[in-house]
Amino acid sequence: MALTNQIDANFIDTNFILEDRLDAHYYSNKFHDVEKKIKSTPFEVKKFIDISKKIKCGPFGSSVLAENYDETGIIMVRPLNLKNVLLSNDDLVRFPEKALGNNFPKFKHEDLLFARVGVPSCSIIPKAFECVTISPNIIAAELIENVDAYYIAAFLNTTFGLLQIERRFKAVSQPTVSTEEIKTLDIPLPDIKFQKYIGDKIRKAEYLRVEADQLIKTAENQFKELLEIKKDSSIYNNNAGNQSLSSIKKPVLLYVNENEINERLDAQSFHPEYFDTVKQVKDMRFPNIKLKDTLSYFDTGISSPTYSDKGFHIIMTKNLNNSFINMETKRVSEKEVPKDKLLNKNDVLLTTYGGPSIGKVDIWDIDKEATFDYTIMRLDFNEEFSPHFMLLLLRSKFVQNQIRYKIKGTTGITFVNPKDILEVSIPKIPKELQNLISEYITRSTECYYDSLKLIEDAKCIVGSLIEGTFDESEMAEM
Repeated sequence: MALTNQIDANFIDTNFILEDRLDAHYYSNKFHDVEKKIKSTPFEVKKFIDISKKIKCGPFGSSVLAENYDETGIIMVRPLNLKNVLLSNDDLVRFPEKALGNNFPKFKHEDLLFARVGVPSCSIIPKAFECVTISPNIIAAELIENVDAYYIAAFLNTTFGLLQIERRFKAVSQPTVSTEEIKTLDIPLPDIKFQKYIGDKIRKAEYLRVEADQLIKTAENQFKELLEIKKDSSIYNNNAGNQSLSSIKKPVLLYVNENEINERLDAQSFHPEYFDTVKQVKDMRFPNIKLKDTLSYFDTGISSPTYSDKGFHIIMTKNLNNSFINMETKRVSEKEVPKDKLLNKNDVLLTTYGGPSIGKVDIWDIDKEATFDYTIMRLDFNEEFSPHFMLLLLRSKFVQNQIRYKIKGTTGITFVNPKDILEVSIPKIPKELQNLISEYITRSTECYYDSLKLIEDAKCIVGSLIEGTFDESEMAEM
Protein backbone atom coordinates (compact mmCIF):
# COMPACT_ATOMS: atom_id res chain seq x y z
CA MET A 1 0.00 0.00 0.00
CA ALA A 2 1.39 3.40 -0.97
CA LEU A 3 1.84 6.02 1.75
CA THR A 4 1.36 9.75 1.21
CA ASN A 5 4.38 11.99 1.51
CA GLN A 6 2.62 14.32 3.90
CA ILE A 7 0.67 13.52 7.04
CA ASP A 8 -2.71 15.24 7.05
CA ALA A 9 -2.58 16.35 10.67
CA ASN A 10 -3.16 19.66 12.37
CA PHE A 11 -3.07 21.16 15.85
CA ILE A 12 -6.38 22.89 16.53
CA ASP A 13 -6.96 25.43 19.27
CA THR A 14 -9.81 24.13 21.41
CA ASN A 15 -11.59 27.45 20.86
CA PHE A 16 -12.01 26.53 17.19
CA ILE A 17 -13.37 23.00 17.71
CA LEU A 18 -17.08 22.78 16.97
CA GLU A 19 -19.25 20.74 19.31
CA ASP A 20 -20.98 18.93 16.45
CA ARG A 21 -17.81 18.36 14.37
CA LEU A 22 -15.36 16.13 16.16
CA ASP A 23 -14.49 14.17 13.00
CA ALA A 24 -10.95 14.50 11.62
CA HIS A 25 -12.32 15.19 8.12
CA TYR A 26 -13.52 18.67 9.09
CA TYR A 27 -10.05 19.71 10.34
CA SER A 28 -8.07 18.45 7.33
CA ASN A 29 -5.15 20.63 6.22
CA LYS A 30 -6.67 21.36 2.80
CA PHE A 31 -9.73 22.92 4.42
CA HIS A 32 -7.61 24.85 6.91
CA ASP A 33 -5.44 26.25 4.10
CA VAL A 34 -8.47 27.42 2.09
CA GLU A 35 -10.01 29.09 5.14
CA LYS A 36 -6.74 30.85 5.88
CA LYS A 37 -6.36 32.16 2.32
CA ILE A 38 -9.91 33.48 2.16
CA LYS A 39 -9.60 35.30 5.46
CA SER A 40 -6.24 36.82 4.45
CA THR A 41 -7.66 38.50 1.31
CA PRO A 42 -8.04 42.31 1.36
CA PHE A 43 -11.73 41.89 0.52
CA GLU A 44 -14.70 41.90 2.84
CA VAL A 45 -15.69 38.33 3.72
CA LYS A 46 -19.30 37.56 4.59
CA LYS A 47 -21.14 34.41 5.55
CA PHE A 48 -23.40 33.04 2.83
CA ILE A 49 -26.47 33.67 4.99
CA ASP A 50 -25.59 37.39 5.08
CA ILE A 51 -25.83 37.70 1.28
CA SER A 52 -29.01 35.61 1.03
CA LYS A 53 -32.69 36.54 1.24
CA LYS A 54 -33.71 32.95 1.81
CA ILE A 55 -32.14 29.48 1.86
CA LYS A 56 -34.43 26.51 1.54
CA CYS A 57 -34.14 22.74 1.17
CA GLY A 58 -36.41 20.67 -1.07
CA PRO A 59 -39.38 19.05 0.70
CA PHE A 60 -38.86 15.67 2.37
CA GLY A 61 -41.25 12.76 2.23
CA SER A 62 -42.13 13.35 -1.42
CA SER A 63 -44.34 10.77 -3.14
CA VAL A 64 -43.37 11.94 -6.64
CA LEU A 65 -42.62 8.94 -8.87
CA ALA A 66 -40.71 8.58 -12.14
CA GLU A 67 -43.91 7.39 -13.81
CA ASN A 68 -45.31 10.92 -13.27
CA TYR A 69 -42.65 12.50 -15.51
CA ASP A 70 -44.25 14.84 -18.00
CA GLU A 71 -42.81 16.57 -21.08
CA THR A 72 -44.49 19.92 -20.40
CA GLY A 73 -44.60 20.27 -16.60
CA ILE A 74 -42.35 22.29 -14.29
CA ILE A 75 -38.64 21.38 -14.23
CA MET A 76 -37.53 19.59 -11.06
CA VAL A 77 -33.81 20.02 -10.44
CA ARG A 78 -31.86 17.06 -9.07
CA PRO A 79 -28.18 16.90 -7.98
CA LEU A 80 -27.10 15.42 -11.33
CA ASN A 81 -28.24 18.66 -13.03
CA LEU A 82 -25.68 20.75 -11.12
CA LYS A 83 -22.59 20.95 -13.30
CA ASN A 84 -19.90 23.60 -13.38
CA VAL A 85 -21.61 26.95 -12.55
CA LEU A 86 -24.57 26.87 -14.99
CA LEU A 87 -27.53 24.58 -14.38
CA SER A 88 -27.31 21.83 -17.00
CA ASN A 89 -29.97 20.97 -19.58
CA ASP A 90 -28.98 17.30 -19.40
CA ASP A 91 -31.32 14.75 -17.81
CA LEU A 92 -33.91 17.34 -16.80
CA VAL A 93 -37.26 15.96 -15.69
CA ARG A 94 -40.61 17.68 -15.53
CA PHE A 95 -43.69 17.04 -13.43
CA PRO A 96 -47.26 18.32 -13.71
CA GLU A 97 -47.58 21.00 -11.04
CA LYS A 98 -50.84 19.45 -9.81
CA ALA A 99 -48.98 16.21 -9.02
CA LEU A 100 -46.46 18.08 -6.86
CA GLY A 101 -48.93 19.77 -4.57
CA ASN A 102 -48.18 22.94 -2.60
CA ASN A 103 -45.05 21.77 -0.75
CA PHE A 104 -42.65 22.24 -3.64
CA PRO A 105 -41.01 25.70 -3.66
CA LYS A 106 -40.25 27.56 -6.89
CA PHE A 107 -37.02 29.30 -7.83
CA LYS A 108 -36.02 31.56 -10.68
CA HIS A 109 -33.17 33.09 -12.68
CA GLU A 110 -30.04 33.97 -10.60
CA ASP A 111 -31.01 31.76 -7.64
CA LEU A 112 -28.28 29.31 -6.57
CA LEU A 113 -28.73 25.57 -6.14
CA PHE A 114 -26.55 23.22 -4.05
CA ALA A 115 -26.46 19.42 -4.01
CA ARG A 116 -27.49 18.27 -0.53
CA VAL A 117 -26.16 14.74 -1.08
CA GLY A 118 -23.41 13.12 -3.12
CA VAL A 119 -20.70 15.29 -4.66
CA PRO A 120 -20.22 18.96 -3.58
CA SER A 121 -21.67 21.09 -6.37
CA CYS A 122 -23.42 24.39 -7.00
CA SER A 123 -25.10 25.96 -10.06
CA ILE A 124 -26.92 29.18 -10.88
CA ILE A 125 -30.31 29.11 -12.61
CA PRO A 126 -29.80 30.64 -16.09
CA LYS A 127 -32.20 33.12 -17.66
CA ALA A 128 -33.50 30.46 -20.06
CA PHE A 129 -35.12 28.64 -17.11
CA GLU A 130 -38.19 30.69 -16.22
CA CYS A 131 -39.05 28.72 -13.11
CA VAL A 132 -37.92 25.47 -11.48
CA THR A 133 -38.71 23.47 -8.40
CA ILE A 134 -36.24 21.32 -6.45
CA SER A 135 -36.02 17.74 -5.28
CA PRO A 136 -35.45 16.90 -1.58
CA ASN A 137 -31.74 16.53 -2.38
CA ILE A 138 -31.28 20.18 -3.38
CA ILE A 139 -30.71 23.31 -1.29
CA ALA A 140 -31.69 26.59 -2.99
CA ALA A 141 -30.84 30.20 -2.16
CA GLU A 142 -32.10 33.58 -3.33
CA LEU A 143 -29.40 36.26 -3.00
CA ILE A 144 -29.62 39.94 -2.04
CA GLU A 145 -29.48 42.55 -4.82
CA ASN A 146 -26.11 44.22 -4.13
CA VAL A 147 -23.96 41.18 -4.99
CA ASP A 148 -23.40 39.71 -8.45
CA ALA A 149 -25.01 36.25 -8.33
CA TYR A 150 -22.91 35.06 -11.29
CA TYR A 151 -19.70 36.00 -9.46
CA ILE A 152 -20.90 34.11 -6.38
CA ALA A 153 -21.64 31.05 -8.54
CA ALA A 154 -18.18 31.25 -10.12
CA PHE A 155 -16.50 31.55 -6.69
CA LEU A 156 -18.41 28.57 -5.29
CA ASN A 157 -17.14 26.44 -8.20
CA THR A 158 -13.47 27.21 -7.55
CA THR A 159 -11.28 25.25 -5.15
CA PHE A 160 -11.99 27.95 -2.54
CA GLY A 161 -15.73 27.36 -2.77
CA LEU A 162 -15.98 23.62 -3.42
CA LEU A 163 -13.57 22.71 -0.63
CA GLN A 164 -15.65 24.74 1.82
CA ILE A 165 -18.76 22.84 0.73
CA GLU A 166 -16.90 19.50 0.89
CA ARG A 167 -15.73 20.33 4.43
CA ARG A 168 -19.31 20.74 5.57
CA PHE A 169 -20.45 17.37 4.23
CA LYS A 170 -20.99 14.70 6.86
CA ALA A 171 -20.38 11.06 6.04
CA VAL A 172 -23.50 9.15 7.03
CA SER A 173 -25.11 6.53 4.77
CA GLN A 174 -24.10 8.93 1.99
CA PRO A 175 -22.27 12.28 2.14
CA THR A 176 -24.78 14.95 3.14
CA VAL A 177 -24.70 18.70 3.82
CA SER A 178 -27.37 20.63 5.70
CA THR A 179 -28.97 23.98 5.00
CA GLU A 180 -27.46 25.28 8.24
CA GLU A 181 -23.96 24.33 7.07
CA ILE A 182 -24.43 26.08 3.71
CA LYS A 183 -25.31 29.26 5.59
CA THR A 184 -21.81 29.32 7.13
CA LEU A 185 -19.80 29.39 3.87
CA ASP A 186 -17.26 32.25 3.71
CA ILE A 187 -17.78 34.46 0.64
CA PRO A 188 -15.10 37.04 -0.27
CA LEU A 189 -16.66 40.15 -1.83
CA PRO A 190 -14.28 42.20 -3.98
CA ASP A 191 -15.42 45.56 -5.37
CA ILE A 192 -18.55 45.22 -7.49
CA LYS A 193 -16.54 46.07 -10.65
CA PHE A 194 -14.52 42.86 -10.14
CA GLN A 195 -17.66 40.87 -9.38
CA LYS A 196 -19.29 42.18 -12.56
CA TYR A 197 -16.18 41.51 -14.67
CA ILE A 198 -16.20 37.87 -13.56
CA GLY A 199 -19.99 37.59 -13.70
CA ASP A 200 -20.03 38.94 -17.27
CA LYS A 201 -17.85 36.04 -18.40
CA ILE A 202 -20.39 33.59 -16.99
CA ARG A 203 -23.24 35.56 -18.57
CA LYS A 204 -21.46 35.40 -21.95
CA ALA A 205 -20.95 31.66 -21.42
CA GLU A 206 -24.68 31.39 -20.73
CA TYR A 207 -25.46 33.26 -23.96
CA LEU A 208 -23.23 30.87 -25.94
CA ARG A 209 -24.97 27.92 -24.34
CA VAL A 210 -28.35 29.31 -25.40
CA GLU A 211 -26.98 29.76 -28.92
CA ALA A 212 -25.73 26.17 -28.86
CA ASP A 213 -29.18 24.97 -27.79
CA GLN A 214 -30.85 26.96 -30.56
CA LEU A 215 -28.50 25.46 -33.17
CA ILE A 216 -29.29 21.98 -31.88
CA LYS A 217 -33.01 22.73 -32.07
CA THR A 218 -32.58 23.82 -35.69
CA ALA A 219 -30.76 20.56 -36.41
CA GLU A 220 -33.52 18.60 -34.64
CA ASN A 221 -36.24 20.33 -36.68
CA GLN A 222 -34.45 19.54 -39.92
CA PHE A 223 -34.00 15.97 -38.70
CA LYS A 224 -37.77 15.73 -38.12
CA GLU A 225 -38.50 17.11 -41.58
CA LEU A 226 -36.03 14.70 -43.15
CA LEU A 227 -37.59 11.66 -41.45
CA GLU A 228 -41.14 13.00 -41.78
CA ILE A 229 -41.73 13.23 -38.03
CA LYS A 230 -44.51 15.46 -36.71
CA LYS A 231 -43.27 18.90 -35.63
CA ASP A 232 -44.79 18.60 -32.15
CA SER A 233 -43.18 15.17 -31.56
CA SER A 234 -39.87 14.75 -29.78
CA ILE A 235 -37.02 12.85 -31.42
CA TYR A 236 -35.83 11.78 -27.96
CA ASN A 237 -37.07 9.32 -25.33
CA ASN A 238 -34.37 9.47 -22.64
CA ASN A 239 -31.05 7.71 -23.19
CA ALA A 240 -31.28 3.91 -23.09
CA GLY A 241 -30.24 3.50 -19.46
CA ASN A 242 -33.18 5.57 -18.24
CA GLN A 243 -36.83 4.62 -18.17
CA SER A 244 -38.69 5.20 -21.42
CA LEU A 245 -41.13 8.10 -21.25
CA SER A 246 -43.69 6.20 -23.29
CA SER A 247 -43.23 2.46 -22.63
CA ILE A 248 -45.53 2.44 -19.59
CA LYS A 249 -48.38 3.48 -21.90
CA LYS A 250 -47.92 0.40 -24.08
CA PRO A 251 -49.73 -2.89 -23.45
CA VAL A 252 -47.80 -6.02 -22.60
CA LEU A 253 -46.86 -8.03 -25.70
CA LEU A 254 -48.43 -11.45 -25.24
CA TYR A 255 -47.46 -13.12 -28.51
CA VAL A 256 -44.09 -13.12 -30.32
CA ASN A 257 -43.43 -14.49 -33.80
CA GLU A 258 -41.06 -17.45 -33.91
CA ASN A 259 -38.62 -15.61 -36.21
CA GLU A 260 -38.32 -12.79 -33.64
CA ILE A 261 -36.98 -15.06 -30.87
CA ASN A 262 -33.23 -14.83 -30.30
CA GLU A 263 -30.83 -16.08 -27.63
CA ARG A 264 -32.60 -13.93 -25.01
CA LEU A 265 -35.80 -15.27 -23.50
CA ASP A 266 -36.45 -12.55 -20.92
CA ALA A 267 -39.59 -10.42 -21.28
CA GLN A 268 -37.56 -7.18 -21.38
CA SER A 269 -36.02 -8.01 -24.76
CA PHE A 270 -39.50 -8.53 -26.28
CA HIS A 271 -40.98 -5.24 -25.13
CA PRO A 272 -43.47 -3.84 -27.68
CA GLU A 273 -41.64 -0.51 -27.78
CA TYR A 274 -38.59 -2.28 -29.26
CA PHE A 275 -40.63 -3.86 -32.07
CA ASP A 276 -42.54 -0.63 -32.69
CA THR A 277 -39.25 1.27 -33.05
CA VAL A 278 -37.74 -1.27 -35.43
CA LYS A 279 -40.91 -1.07 -37.55
CA GLN A 280 -40.76 2.75 -37.55
CA VAL A 281 -37.21 2.63 -38.89
CA LYS A 282 -38.12 0.08 -41.57
CA ASP A 283 -41.09 2.18 -42.67
CA MET A 284 -39.00 5.30 -43.24
CA ARG A 285 -38.52 6.49 -46.83
CA PHE A 286 -34.80 5.66 -46.72
CA PRO A 287 -33.10 2.26 -47.02
CA ASN A 288 -32.78 0.29 -43.79
CA ILE A 289 -29.27 -0.78 -42.70
CA LYS A 290 -27.46 -1.94 -39.55
CA LEU A 291 -25.22 0.38 -37.56
CA LYS A 292 -22.26 -1.91 -38.30
CA ASP A 293 -22.65 -1.06 -42.02
CA THR A 294 -21.72 2.57 -41.31
CA LEU A 295 -18.41 1.97 -39.54
CA SER A 296 -14.76 1.88 -40.53
CA TYR A 297 -14.04 0.37 -37.13
CA PHE A 298 -15.18 0.29 -33.52
CA ASP A 299 -13.53 -0.59 -30.21
CA THR A 300 -13.75 -0.13 -26.45
CA GLY A 301 -11.20 1.53 -24.18
CA ILE A 302 -8.55 0.45 -21.71
CA SER A 303 -9.30 -1.57 -18.57
CA SER A 304 -7.97 -1.15 -15.02
CA PRO A 305 -5.74 1.88 -15.69
CA THR A 306 -3.40 3.22 -13.03
CA TYR A 307 -4.17 6.88 -12.50
CA SER A 308 -1.42 9.48 -12.24
CA ASP A 309 -1.00 13.23 -11.78
CA LYS A 310 0.24 13.68 -15.34
CA GLY A 311 -0.32 11.99 -18.67
CA PHE A 312 -3.28 11.55 -20.99
CA HIS A 313 -6.81 12.53 -20.03
CA ILE A 314 -9.01 9.46 -19.70
CA ILE A 315 -12.65 9.78 -20.74
CA MET A 316 -15.04 7.71 -18.64
CA THR A 317 -18.81 7.27 -18.49
CA LYS A 318 -19.16 10.17 -16.05
CA ASN A 319 -17.54 12.54 -18.58
CA LEU A 320 -20.23 12.03 -21.24
CA ASN A 321 -23.29 14.27 -20.99
CA ASN A 322 -25.24 13.86 -24.25
CA SER A 323 -24.24 17.42 -25.14
CA PHE A 324 -20.53 17.91 -24.49
CA ILE A 325 -17.65 16.07 -22.88
CA ASN A 326 -16.79 17.17 -19.35
CA MET A 327 -13.01 17.55 -19.19
CA GLU A 328 -12.78 17.28 -15.40
CA THR A 329 -10.99 13.99 -15.94
CA LYS A 330 -8.53 11.67 -14.31
CA ARG A 331 -5.20 11.05 -16.04
CA VAL A 332 -3.20 7.97 -16.91
CA SER A 333 0.48 7.57 -17.62
CA GLU A 334 1.36 7.78 -21.31
CA LYS A 335 3.21 4.46 -20.97
CA GLU A 336 -0.07 2.67 -20.19
CA VAL A 337 -1.87 3.82 -23.33
CA PRO A 338 -1.32 2.03 -26.67
CA LYS A 339 -1.30 4.41 -29.62
CA ASP A 340 -4.44 2.83 -31.07
CA LYS A 341 -6.34 3.78 -27.89
CA LEU A 342 -5.77 7.52 -28.30
CA LEU A 343 -8.85 9.48 -29.34
CA ASN A 344 -8.98 11.07 -32.79
CA LYS A 345 -10.99 14.11 -33.86
CA ASN A 346 -14.62 13.23 -34.66
CA ASP A 347 -14.55 9.90 -32.82
CA VAL A 348 -18.08 9.27 -31.54
CA LEU A 349 -18.24 7.87 -27.99
CA LEU A 350 -21.16 5.85 -26.59
CA THR A 351 -21.50 4.61 -23.00
CA THR A 352 -22.12 0.88 -22.59
CA TYR A 353 -21.97 0.60 -18.78
CA GLY A 354 -23.31 2.61 -15.88
CA GLY A 355 -27.06 2.03 -15.44
CA PRO A 356 -28.78 5.37 -16.17
CA SER A 357 -25.78 6.53 -18.21
CA ILE A 358 -26.01 3.74 -20.81
CA GLY A 359 -26.58 5.14 -24.28
CA LYS A 360 -25.18 8.64 -23.77
CA VAL A 361 -23.37 9.81 -26.90
CA ASP A 362 -20.82 12.60 -27.47
CA ILE A 363 -18.22 13.47 -30.08
CA TRP A 364 -14.51 14.07 -29.51
CA ASP A 365 -13.95 17.61 -30.83
CA ILE A 366 -11.35 18.70 -28.28
CA ASP A 367 -7.74 19.53 -29.11
CA LYS A 368 -6.21 17.49 -26.28
CA GLU A 369 -4.52 14.11 -26.03
CA ALA A 370 -6.83 11.61 -24.40
CA THR A 371 -7.80 7.97 -24.18
CA PHE A 372 -11.00 6.28 -22.97
CA ASP A 373 -11.92 3.40 -20.69
CA TYR A 374 -13.67 0.05 -21.20
CA THR A 375 -17.14 1.46 -20.38
CA ILE A 376 -17.14 3.43 -23.63
CA MET A 377 -17.55 2.22 -27.21
CA ARG A 378 -15.75 4.27 -29.87
CA LEU A 379 -17.32 4.53 -33.32
CA ASP A 380 -15.40 5.66 -36.41
CA PHE A 381 -17.70 6.15 -39.40
CA ASN A 382 -16.83 5.53 -43.02
CA GLU A 383 -16.89 8.27 -45.67
CA GLU A 384 -20.59 7.84 -46.42
CA PHE A 385 -21.59 9.02 -42.94
CA SER A 386 -21.06 12.33 -41.16
CA PRO A 387 -20.05 11.77 -37.51
CA HIS A 388 -21.99 14.86 -36.38
CA PHE A 389 -25.18 13.69 -38.09
CA MET A 390 -24.70 10.19 -36.67
CA LEU A 391 -24.30 11.77 -33.25
CA LEU A 392 -27.85 13.13 -33.48
CA LEU A 393 -29.23 9.90 -34.92
CA LEU A 394 -27.62 7.84 -32.14
CA ARG A 395 -29.14 10.11 -29.49
CA SER A 396 -32.59 9.80 -31.03
CA LYS A 397 -35.34 7.50 -29.80
CA PHE A 398 -34.97 5.43 -32.97
CA VAL A 399 -31.63 4.13 -31.70
CA GLN A 400 -32.01 4.53 -27.93
CA ASN A 401 -35.27 2.54 -27.86
CA GLN A 402 -33.44 -0.36 -29.51
CA ILE A 403 -30.43 -0.18 -27.17
CA ARG A 404 -32.71 0.05 -24.10
CA TYR A 405 -34.06 -3.46 -24.67
CA LYS A 406 -30.63 -4.96 -25.28
CA ILE A 407 -29.31 -4.00 -21.83
CA LYS A 408 -28.23 -6.95 -19.70
CA GLY A 409 -27.11 -7.54 -16.14
CA THR A 410 -28.37 -7.32 -12.59
CA THR A 411 -29.54 -4.34 -10.58
CA GLY A 412 -25.98 -3.66 -9.47
CA ILE A 413 -24.19 -3.94 -12.82
CA THR A 414 -25.95 -3.30 -16.10
CA PHE A 415 -24.36 -3.07 -19.52
CA VAL A 416 -25.00 -3.46 -23.23
CA ASN A 417 -22.80 -5.62 -25.44
CA PRO A 418 -21.14 -3.60 -28.25
CA LYS A 419 -22.02 -6.42 -30.68
CA ASP A 420 -25.71 -5.87 -29.90
CA ILE A 421 -25.32 -2.15 -30.58
CA LEU A 422 -23.87 -2.95 -33.99
CA GLU A 423 -27.12 -4.74 -34.90
CA VAL A 424 -29.28 -1.66 -34.31
CA SER A 425 -31.40 -0.76 -37.37
CA ILE A 426 -31.04 2.76 -38.80
CA PRO A 427 -32.07 4.64 -41.95
CA LYS A 428 -29.36 5.27 -44.56
CA ILE A 429 -29.53 9.00 -45.27
CA PRO A 430 -27.73 10.44 -48.33
CA LYS A 431 -24.49 12.19 -47.35
CA GLU A 432 -25.53 15.56 -48.81
CA LEU A 433 -28.63 15.60 -46.56
CA GLN A 434 -26.58 14.56 -43.55
CA ASN A 435 -24.20 17.48 -44.14
CA LEU A 436 -26.99 20.06 -44.03
CA ILE A 437 -27.81 18.99 -40.47
CA SER A 438 -24.19 18.34 -39.44
CA GLU A 439 -23.31 22.00 -39.97
CA TYR A 440 -25.66 23.09 -37.17
CA ILE A 441 -24.42 20.39 -34.81
CA THR A 442 -20.78 21.32 -35.44
CA ARG A 443 -21.46 24.99 -34.69
CA SER A 444 -23.44 24.02 -31.59
CA THR A 445 -20.52 21.95 -30.27
CA GLU A 446 -18.15 24.89 -30.85
CA CYS A 447 -20.44 27.18 -28.85
CA TYR A 448 -20.55 24.69 -25.96
CA TYR A 449 -16.76 24.49 -25.72
CA ASP A 450 -16.35 28.28 -26.04
CA SER A 451 -18.83 28.55 -23.18
CA LEU A 452 -16.81 26.14 -21.05
CA LYS A 453 -13.61 28.11 -21.73
CA LEU A 454 -15.24 31.33 -20.50
CA ILE A 455 -16.36 29.57 -17.31
CA GLU A 456 -12.84 28.30 -16.68
CA ASP A 457 -11.44 31.81 -17.34
CA ALA A 458 -13.87 33.25 -14.79
CA LYS A 459 -12.88 30.71 -12.15
CA CYS A 460 -9.17 31.37 -12.80
CA ILE A 461 -9.72 35.11 -12.25
CA VAL A 462 -11.49 34.39 -8.95
CA GLY A 463 -8.47 32.33 -7.90
CA SER A 464 -6.08 35.11 -8.95
CA LEU A 465 -8.03 37.67 -6.92
CA ILE A 466 -7.90 35.54 -3.80
CA GLU A 467 -4.22 34.68 -4.32
CA GLY A 468 -3.46 38.37 -4.92
CA THR A 469 -1.99 37.83 -8.40
CA PHE A 470 -4.73 39.37 -10.57
CA ASP A 471 -3.57 42.05 -13.02
CA GLU A 472 -6.23 44.76 -13.36
CA SER A 473 -4.90 45.67 -16.82
CA GLU A 474 -6.72 42.55 -18.05
CA MET A 475 -10.00 44.38 -17.41
CA ALA A 476 -8.92 47.31 -19.59
CA GLU A 477 -8.43 44.92 -22.51
CA MET A 478 -12.07 43.90 -22.49
